[in-house]
Amino acid sequence: MRAQILLRGLLKGYSLKNIEWLYRQFNNESNFGRSRLYHENNNPFGMSAVWTRPSTQINFSNLSDGNTNGIYKSVGQAVKDRFLWDKWHNIAPDSINYAEEVSKTYHPSPTYNKVISATDNKGFGIDLLLLLLPLPILILIYSYA
Repeated sequence: MRAQILLRGLLKGYSLKNIEWLYRQFNNESNFGRSRLYHENNNPFGMSAVWTRPSTQINFSNLSDGNTNGIYKSVGQAVKDRFLWDKWHNIAPDSINYAEEVSKTYHPSPTYNKVISATDNKGFGIDLLLLLLPLPILILIYSYA
């Protein structure tokens, strides 16, 4: 499912550095795809209920700590919503300060960016390799067509 971040990010003009940060956020917020809310709500980014911006959420759940958690039809819809969040907050996909800009608004903790940046980017390298591996073959095919 993390590969959807890479594909959507590249298509939307995100820098590889910023896509990698999104992988780290996905891994942190979903406990590397093992969290209960990730599985029950298809919510890998820990997104709260959305009230004011365009969203792909279909519902939300109330958590015991008083917070909310968005519910999505699929993880793909949650990934799409994460990119909608950036757009709503006018965060440029290729911003050199992307992590700091996201962290200011996404989570109230002043150490959120440090926590995310320290999280393993598991999956990013292999997904990037699998995406780029067929390119030379495609270039050869199209150059002879």
